[in-house]
Amino acid sequence: MAERTKIWIADKMKELMKAKPLDKIRVTEICRVAEIERPTFYYHFKDKYDLVAWIFLSDAYETDVISAESAAQGMAKMRQEFTALSLPSPRARWLRWRRNQSYKELRNEDSTYLLFSGKR
Repeated sequence: MAERTKIWIADKMKELMKAKPLDKIRVTEICRVAEIERPTFYYHFKDKYDLVAWIFLSDAYETDVISAESAAQGMAKMRQEFTALSLPSPRARWLRWRRNQSYKELRNEDSTYLLFSGKR
């Protein structure tokens, strides 16, 4: 039963990682999507990074290691899946950069206004 729950949570985490980067995913969101309570999540994993490590290790365990070639293919498949899951698209990276630039510009305008207006 516990293994099925871990697999369920891992599958939901993979779905979330397709939509957004790992640093933007919260445990609360994982629990909501997986339809579980937070104590259930923490019973199985310490945090979201522990969950990602478990996903990686369980995928590695399923890799066929009969030959070096099959092991290399399995590792390449895992790398491809995790790269696709964890890297934001170029558009998402550009939007994040633009949002940060806008924030910096706004902050600089506010500090310039405060500097010359005498307000603190």
